[in-house]
Amino acid sequence: MASIKIAVIIASVILVFFLDWLLIGWLKKLEMRKKVKQLIGMGLNDMKNPGNEKQDSSPLPFSTEKSGIKVNPGLKQFLRKLLPNQPMIKYALELLPLIILTFIMAAPYLDFRQDYHPNGYEYYVMTVTHYVWNLLPKCGTCVFWNGLLNGGMPAFADLLGAVLHPLVILTTLAWGVINGSKIIIIVTLIMSGFSMWWFAKELGVRRLSRIWISLFGVAGGYLIGRLESGNIVLALSVASASLLFPMVLRLAKQPTNRSVAALAILMALTWLSGEGYIQLGVVLAWFPAFLWLLYEAGQKKQQKWIAFGKSLLISGLLCGLLIVPSAHFLHSSDKDSCPDLPDLQPMRYLPLNLVIGDSALMGQTFLGMDTFPYSHINFIDWTPIIFAVIAGFFVLQHKNKKVYGAIYLSSLLAMVFSSREIYVFLIPHLPFLTKLCSMSDCSSLIVPPILVMAAWGSDRLFDLKWPKLSLGDDQKDKQRKSISLKWLILIPVLALSFTNVIPFDKNYLNVHQNVIQADEFAFTQVNDPQWVDPPANWLPTLLNEDRKIIMWDRHVIWKDRQRLAGYIDFTNNPDNTMQIVAQFKDFDVIRRPDELYASIKTDDDYLIKCSAVSMGGDINVTCNAPNKGKLTVLDYQYSGWYAWVDGRPQSLLGGDWLSVNALSGKHTYTFRYYPWDVYLGALLSLIGVGVVIWFWVKKDDQAGKTAII
Repeated sequence: MASIKIAVIIASVILVFFLDWLLIGWLKKLEMRKKVKQLIGMGLNDMKNPGNEKQDSSPLPFSTEKSGIKVNPGLKQFLRKLLPNQPMIKYALELLPLIILTFIMAAPYLDFRQDYHPNGYEYYVMTVTHYVWNLLPKCGTCVFWNGLLNGGMPAFADLLGAVLHPLVILTTLAWGVINGSKIIIIVTLIMSGFSMWWFAKELGVRRLSRIWISLFGVAGGYLIGRLESGNIVLALSVASASLLFPMVLRLAKQPTNRSVAALAILMALTWLSGEGYIQLGVVLAWFPAFLWLLYEAGQKKQQKWIAFGKSLLISGLLCGLLIVPSAHFLHSSDKDSCPDLPDLQPMRYLPLNLVIGDSALMGQTFLGMDTFPYSHINFIDWTPIIFAVIAGFFVLQHKNKKVYGAIYLSSLLAMVFSSREIYVFLIPHLPFLTKLCSMSDCSSLIVPPILVMAAWGSDRLFDLKWPKLSLGDDQKDKQRKSISLKWLILIPVLALSFTNVIPFDKNYLNVHQNVIQADEFAFTQVNDPQWVDPPANWLPTLLNEDRKIIMWDRHVIWKDRQRLAGYIDFTNNPDNTMQIVAQFKDFDVIRRPDELYASIKTDDDYLIKCSAVSMGGDINVTCNAPNKGKLTVLDYQYSGWYAWVDGRPQSLLGGDWLSVNALSGKHTYTFRYYPWDVYLGALLSLIGVGVVIWFWVKKDDQAGKTAII
């Protein structure tokens, strides 16, 4: 049954692919006929209008003369810009197949039931910080502090997730984290397909080949393979980075102010898309290729380098809201080390990942990889690779080899920096490189340059003079018809190139129903904020209720801080110090009375429980203590926290946790997080937006000048 479904999917993609191609061809012929009619009409108009008075050559799709309605010329011009013109319609039709393929591949994510979650063992880890946006409509600036996770953390200093990416913010606010993640996956596939279409278009690849390669942008394992673990942040990073290369090509051809602004926006989206590995890979592997591509031989002043530098600087301003808090707290964070680099493959094995379409094989270690396939899957099969190799032959015959050389260089450098050898060589001299445990994620950057050269190579093959197959009888047909063999050979090759890729990668696009037993979950329902260490699949439900959860599986931690164990814990290995509340088949429910969220330790050594309301960076505590003492609230204390007692400012005491001197009797204690780094970062981001707008509207010194590359 599954094989029948896959066959239907592939047949549908092939059918849409060719119908779309034929429809665009028909539109092109229709446009030519209109031009011929216009030429004929111009001749008649010259006869009727001997004075050659100026005529309106671009009529609106409705008539205003017969009705007697007079339309303002400015309104006419506005409507002409608003209505889609012929090139826009053709481009939209070219993008239609990749959109259709996206919805076919990502069909499971169209199920918007809240209890159906995207598959993958890293999904909850990578999206846990996104829940902080649920607080924005409730308490505004309290969103600056993520008080939902591991004792709390500065919300915008997190480099592991994509908490500040506009797509994450908008989808979370509109649909919540679970359904928002499904939208993110769908948009990511479309972004990736569009990036390949655009990349091919900037190289001058013609319609058929760029439609073909855009489908690989959607179905390629270099993107979808990252979802084997549910790592939607990594997939978003790959798709965002893929948009950079075509924009740099555009900058090389048209180094205008608008190109600078557009590249700055795309860079900023890449930096904001999280994780850090893809971003580092872009700088190490693609930036050298960009600089070579933009280099102008014989020029003392490298104008294109200057334009690229402007884009980079502006992107930094746009990301001020991430950069400033992250830099401020960089010394307080730590990351696991991997001295043996188990995740990195030897370079000699990396090319094999492009043609291995076996899920079981990707989970083995004999090719030098670990048992986590998601960072190694790059399956695109042999067809694009063969076409990319053929493209190399045509590059050798091309006059201008710099552009294509830069593309090949970017793929080679991505292979170097995602392999083991270079780090084995550098770590003895630079020990901090052991922190780069997952640089194999950067192997995704190997693939887009290969795919675009495959499209360019197939386009060159279509240019060759192929033998023609005659149709009809030579003796009877004076004007016999013929068809080139390129259509009979290349078209089936392009169409059949998806037969292995789509079935393999579609396995990683799925959802599952998240089932929670009500009697077990009931033990998390406490009347006030308390830290809970729950099973992983309970996290979305708890976080949607603004509960505080423990998850120490994340790779980035806050160093030199006391770790919480959780007031309520679900464990299968309790010790004698724990108070067992209930026992179930898979775990015991335990309680730690000494980890109360808010409590006063009186001077005579009594522990008094306080009631609290905690919403991110807004915490209100009410205590009634018989004696004075010390109030402790189990949220980490960092610069930016301020305290009040009954409305009067109060100094915070030292230590890991929020704490102040407590008075006897009933009092209200208020804690607020007002970080200077967020306000400074927001100011820089606003300045960046202003600079982008200024570059967008500013006229160029040499408007319309196009560089030759």
